[in-house]
Amino acid sequence: EFWFDGGTGNANMSNAVTQVINQYQPSAAIFNGEQVSQNMVRWIGTENGGISSPIWSLGESNAGDPNSSQFCPACCDTTLQNGDQWF
Repeated sequence: EFWFDGGTGNANMSNAVTQVINQYQPSAAIFNGEQVSQNMVRWIGTENGGISSPIWSLGESNAGDPNSSQFCPACCDTTLQNGDQWF
């Protein structure tokens, strides 16, 4: 899995990242990597692990889209913080 928080930068960066992924891990799941791979996994929009209901595995929005043709499973990333303290 590759994880991009907030995107992949400019077009030159996206092209370079796409080349590396295609060369070394073409089947890797790419978190928030819509600009660099067709194997995208999307964020559900929360860091506490809770989801809105219903949640679909199609589409790129946080809740998904039952009418989309793009398979894009949802996942969540949870914080490593306790209050305002990391770890």
